[in-house]
Formats: sequence, C-alpha cells, structure tokens
Amino acid sequence: MIKSEIALKNIGKNLEELSHLDPRGYGVCKILQKAAYEKYGEIPVMNAARRINDLLRPGDNVFLLTGFVLAPFNKAETDGIAGAVSIAASLIKGYKVKPIIICPKESIDGIKAELEIMLYGMGKQVKECKKNISELKIEPEIIAFTKDKDEAKHKANELFNKYAPKLCVCIEAPGENIVGIYHNAKGENVTELEAKLDYVFEEAKSRGMLTISIGDLGNEIGMGALKEYIVRYIPYTGIADETTESCKCGCGKGTMARTEADIVVTATVSDWGGYALSNALALLREMPELAPKGEVIEAALKAGAENRLIDMFGEEIPAVDGCSMEMNVMIGSLMNQLVNQAITENHRYEHWFNGVERLGYFGRFRNI
Repeated sequence: MIKSEIALKNIGKNLEELSHLDPRGYGVCKILQKAAYEKYGEIPVMNAARRINDLLRPGDNVFLLTGFVLAPFNKAETDGIAGAVSIAASLIKGYKVKPIIICPKESIDGIKAELEIMLYGMGKQVKECKKNISELKIEPEIIAFTKDKDEAKHKANELFNKYAPKLCVCIEAPGENIVGIYHNAKGENVTELEAKLDYVFEEAKSRGMLTISIGDLGNEIGMGALKEYIVRYIPYTGIADETTESCKCGCGKGTMARTEADIVVTATVSDWGGYALSNALALLREMPELAPKGEVIEAALKAGAENRLIDMFGEEIPAVDGCSMEMNVMIGSLMNQLVNQAITENHRYEHWFNGVERLGYFGRFRNI
C-alpha cells in the first residue's frame, strides 16, 4: 500500500512532466504548466485526482464535456476524445459511477468507438475488448448538445434535473470569450460550429459542483481560471491594445475562455492530461488497470479516425494535435508503466520513503 506522501508527490510529478513534454518546442505547454503551479501551489493533476477520489461514491453520475469541431472541415477533432473516454472508463471501473459524455453531434461516432475500446481494453488485451457490457453493469451515455445559445441554458437545466451529477469534467471543450465568441487556436471565429457546452459547465458552477478543466491553450471551457498568466504570454488570448495581439475575428477580446474551473489541469495535448488523470486515479486506488496501456490507446485512436475524427490538419488519421499516433501511445504507455511499477514495487522502497520523509526535504521544497 502506498502510504508515503513523497511517493504520491513524485509519481504525480512524473505524470505532470510527461503530459507537458514539448515535441513541437513552442513553449505554450510550459507557460500553462507554470500558470497552474502558481495558481494552486501543488501538482494540479494529483489535486484533481484526490478531489475526485474523496468525492465520488458508487451510483453517482458524472458529466464529461468534450468535442471541438474544426473549421473549415466541419468535423470533430481527435484531441479530447481519447482523454475523455479514458477518464470515463477509469471512473466506471474504479468508482462504479455513470459517466454522461456531452458533446457536439460530430463527435458521437468517434466517442462510441473509442469508448468501447477503452472500457473493455483497460487491463486486458485488445483482442478481448468486445466483452459483454453486463460485466460492468454500468452503461455510459453520450448526448449531443445544442449549438443554439437560446436553447442551451434550458437544455443544461434539463440535464442536471434528470441526472443530478456530482462532478463536471471538461476536456478540450471550446469555451466562449467575454463577448460570447468561440475561437479556434488560430484566433478565428468558430461560434456557429461549436456545441454550447459552457452552459452545462455554468449550471454545474451555479449548483456548487466541483468542476475540473483539462486544456492545452486557453480557449477551452474552464481555462479562465488561469487567465492572468495566459493572456500575458500566449498569442491571441488577450484583449487588443497597443501591446497585445488579439484574435483574428475582429471582436478584439481574444480567445481566452471566460469560464473558470475549480481545478485546471494543463498539458501539451489535452488527451495527455486525460491520461495523466486516469493514471493519478489508478495510483490513488492502487489499480493500474484504471489507466490505458499503449496498445489500448493505439486501438482507440485508430477507431476514432475510422469514425471521422480528424487531426488538427483535417486528416482522418490516428494522430492528435500534430503528434503522431506513436508518440501518443508512448506517452500514455510510459505513464501507465510508471504507475504500475509504483503500485506493485512500492514495498521494496518503503525504508527510503520513510528516511527521506523524516529528513524533511520535500516538506520545505514543495514544488520539486
């Protein structure tokens, strides 16, 4: 049993660093990582996992918001989907709760295909994925949400009254800025393309529910919690003035999402933040099967591409945010291997944990 706070802190740090590797070298992920540390004073993904672990009980419902439709292709992107279904599968297997995934209609087929892989693949070989759902006795739901702002608040209220969820998690779900415009990463107006999931999120906030956001840029729901840092250092996010380059749509108010989550988990690729959260939950539950192995991620990404999910460049391929399938698989696989070893081998190093804990280094240097 993992008792040591040092072990949990440092393994959590491993997950955090892996989710912020910067293969493109442009630095945005490092800016976001720094912003989250300054905001929370601890490892955000472990903070989120602890809050979830303390909150959920068998039979609870959880809302997961995801799905970004890309212009000019009018198709849903791959990023966010694998991360969302990874979290959904972790919650079903580890907590016996029911995930309700709320998304644009363009994401539904990809989510269904990837969810089947993740649900039956975690802890098994991919060839065993299509086992009968009666083994789990929990049927997740996938709901297409409206793109009409006038309907959105009413529809959100209906969903909360029907399901009474205990938690709302957003991953790579586009958020409107302070004047109600949705933007893509280039700063273009994509308002008409996007499901108005902000209204589900805001209903969660109004009901005092825990909200967690996973994002990789700043235009995602909930990322407004880090706005001071983001608008200072990330292009197109801030309000236009003599020193700030704003969005390209003409509104002049930037791409920064106005909504603020209770906890923001950042990553280079939002999916990687989703895998990190699944692995953090696996660590806390001491159940490595709660997070996807590399082969499961590979199968899920292929299934998503076969169901019309697209990479950021508009291609129906199993890549995410310009990062190849192989890279995504390696990131997720290494996370799971590290957590698996931490759980199974922890007893061999307990004397070291105890000694280091007693000497107090990690108590004084909290951000290391």
